[in-house]
Amino acid sequence: MVGRALSLFVLAACGIAQAQVSDEPLIKITVGLVQVDAVVTDKQGNPVRDLAAEDFRILQDGEARAITNLSWVETESGPHAKTPGNRAPRDAHIDRSRVRRTIAVVADDLGMSIQGIHNVRRDLRSLIDGGLGEDDLMAIMRTSAGTSFASGFTSDRRRLHAALDDLWWRPGASMGGLAGIDLPDGSAAAALLRSDPGNPALQRGTVVESPDFDLSSRVLAGSMGALQQTIRAMRELPGRKAVLFFSESAYLVDPRNAVEGLMDISRGQMRLGVYRTLVDDANRAGVVLYGIDPSGVGGGVELHPVGSSWNQDGGRAPSSSFGPAQAGLAYLARQTGGLFLSNSNDIAALAEAALADMSGYYLLGYRPDSETFDRQFHDIQVEVTRPGLRVRSRKGFLGLEDKDRTPPPPRTRQEQLLTALRSPFGADGLELRTTALFALDPDGKPSIQSMTRIDANGLTFTALEDGLLGIELDIVTAAFDISGQPVEAIDQIFTARVRPDNLEAVKRRGLLYTTRQPLKKPGAYQFRLVVRDTASQIVGSASQFVQTPPFDKKGRLGMSGLVAGSATQLGQEGEPTTLEGNPALRIFRPGERIYYWRQILNPEIEKSTGKPDLATRSRLYRDGELVLESDPFPFQPTQLVSKRLVEDVRLYDLPAELVPGRYILEVETIDRLRDADRGRASDWIDFQVR
Repeated sequence: MVGRALSLFVLAACGIAQAQVSDEPLIKITVGLVQVDAVVTDKQGNPVRDLAAEDFRILQDGEARAITNLSWVETESGPHAKTPGNRAPRDAHIDRSRVRRTIAVVADDLGMSIQGIHNVRRDLRSLIDGGLGEDDLMAIMRTSAGTSFASGFTSDRRRLHAALDDLWWRPGASMGGLAGIDLPDGSAAAALLRSDPGNPALQRGTVVESPDFDLSSRVLAGSMGALQQTIRAMRELPGRKAVLFFSESAYLVDPRNAVEGLMDISRGQMRLGVYRTLVDDANRAGVVLYGIDPSGVGGGVELHPVGSSWNQDGGRAPSSSFGPAQAGLAYLARQTGGLFLSNSNDIAALAEAALADMSGYYLLGYRPDSETFDRQFHDIQVEVTRPGLRVRSRKGFLGLEDKDRTPPPPRTRQEQLLTALRSPFGADGLELRTTALFALDPDGKPSIQSMTRIDANGLTFTALEDGLLGIELDIVTAAFDISGQPVEAIDQIFTARVRPDNLEAVKRRGLLYTTRQPLKKPGAYQFRLVVRDTASQIVGSASQFVQTPPFDKKGRLGMSGLVAGSATQLGQEGEPTTLEGNPALRIFRPGERIYYWRQILNPEIEKSTGKPDLATRSRLYRDGELVLESDPFPFQPTQLVSKRLVEDVRLYDLPAELVPGRYILEVETIDRLRDADRGRASDWIDFQVR
């Protein structure tokens, strides 16, 4: 084993989704085809799904083009069922083929006020819990974090809520605004800050001052740069793709030169070069931008109902619909076929309107002429000829083929590893299945323990001089905090030798790699693992969200993550091994006996016995519905490591009548020496039955 150091400062990366070449319709700009999407609604804003090619006209630079293909793409995602009491913990796994919508929430904390950030953090929780569909992926990021996604693209609500928890107004980060807000003691903003006692700015005793309210080049580069990287990262993701961009400082002109009245974006000191490049990236990636102003209605006392006050045309209305600080939001929305949404104190309703707009779209194509690819910006106009309908579409593109805008693939070892770690959708050259969980080391220090099953069919075995077959793998693990910054990383090279007569067994069972990632403190982390076959340079990656239970609070019980596997097969830590029924893969048979392992943190110790008084209960779910639940029963843990830490292994018999499918096992620990609020902890793990 050889260790190598990685440059962590370039690892500030984001989330997870399986990286596969999309087989879904994409916006295309090639010599043979220009393909654009369009949304058509009636006067009430309802989508219209029954149009044909003769109902449309496409114009490029004012010249009509013959439509060569037309299709309707349905993207509406079914809502989550809400049946309290018998629903499973949310299983975050979602197959790529099922994804209907991929949504990036970008909070421009470089350009938002304290009030705006507070509104976004407060109201988006209801969107996560109620508006996100079963087949949706979402990621949350803030522009001050650069290209780091706090949550990664996921359907796991825990990760999304944890990302919102990290959205704070940060002194020195926000340029957008405390304009017009006084901050002496007793002021509204000061009271708002104090209403969020977890704000790190308050804990440091920071003095809040109003920044100079102008659109500096630093703010423009920071906000638009982060937004651009987000869009580019979404290029190969599945489903209908959208960015919900929250900002209060999206100027198209220098705010010192902005005037009231009709906003004419052809005059003044324009920043259209930056905006047009961003629009072109969005159009090529098939991303729709929804510009949302989170500042609310003046006064901010009652909720403003969602309705006609929005600028549904995305930027064609006069300044009564948007002001100078909102012009950039309106421009980005209009140019990419999205909506500009504002003038409501119900930020969740604005975001839900954007999601409702993503129910489906038309895909139209035409053949461009040779003069199209002249590196100039070309206007596109889509019209609908049926009376009473409205159409929104992308407004243009740069005269470059898609291949000219695609970055070269990574070549060196470090480029390949870092690209896989940075990517929001990972790498799928090697098939990996990872289970990562929070646990305490024997000395009480927090760590992430992981088990990864590597499919050996994708590995290159080379003949060695001694007659054996050898493989060499680069394996990198990294833990990222909730802001997307790397806190720990391990880079290693592993070699293994296999007898030729054992090769087929190794390929059938795969390799099991286990590791422990030390953490400096408890918290919410994204664990990522990258494996590179040095012979073929094929790369695979996997990722999982790991969150510390609240055991560190005084008097509260906690529990680590769960490990589950076949009762007849157990793995060993430290080296890849070839095992069936391993806890990374977790594929079991009906009626099979399995085991689950857990740590119980901070149990109350009974003085008379010197032991905890614990009970446990299990629940088994399939497709979110409760299949089997046990009554609580007392148990003594397998090992008392310390007064704050015990370990326990239990056997569990799967019912013989289980049908094939995906299941979730939830295990609850009950401390009978504490009340219900402080004496219960639970976690869950998924598995398959075949």
